[in-house]
Amino acid sequence: MHPSRHTLTRTHTHTHIMTHTHSCTHTTHTHTLTPHTPNTHV
Repeated sequence: MHPSRHTLTRTHTHTHIMTHTHSCTHTTHTHTLTPHTPNTHV
């Protein structure tokens, strides 16, 4: 689940997508994600 070193370069953009999936378990990280899509993705 952790971004590899190679992905770390794009982690800036990948973080948005990765955090989106983690939002299901890590609701606390919701603040890190942009308020473009609520928790309705669950």
